[in-house]
Amino acid sequence: MDEKAIRLEPEYERFLWEVPWPKEVEQPAEDGPFFQIGLWMGAEIVIDGPSGHVLRMPRTAEESGLDGLLVATSLDRFLAMVAQWLTGRRILGTLENQDEDHLLRQHIEDAIWDIDADGSRAEAWTYALHND
Repeated sequence: MDEKAIRLEPEYERFLWEVPWPKEVEQPAEDGPFFQIGLWMGAEIVIDGPSGHVLRMPRTAEESGLDGLLVATSLDRFLAMVAQWLTGRRILGTLENQDEDHLLRQHIEDAIWDIDADGSRAEAWTYALHND
């Protein structure tokens, strides 16, 4: 699996399974229950049942460069952010000009922030943009 990819797959066997938050990783502000909707950069993507927040659940406490558990304040915002992020990453792969690269990365970050300022603070959104 490409660790920078997002996997949202309703046919996945564990889609919407309730999963416990690992005790060894930073605990979120949300209390759960948490329901898995996919995978992203080696971690589970879960929805907090009561709040609807979408969180990236690290598998280990040693993950670096990916601070921030909240990746979106709602599922609809998360899906809009994913669409912007994936489209931008695809276009980045076609550019040969460093100035265009830089400007597109800024545009992607701005677009994600416009959709959900709180969720966009998670470094998972920018890590793959700047660490290819």
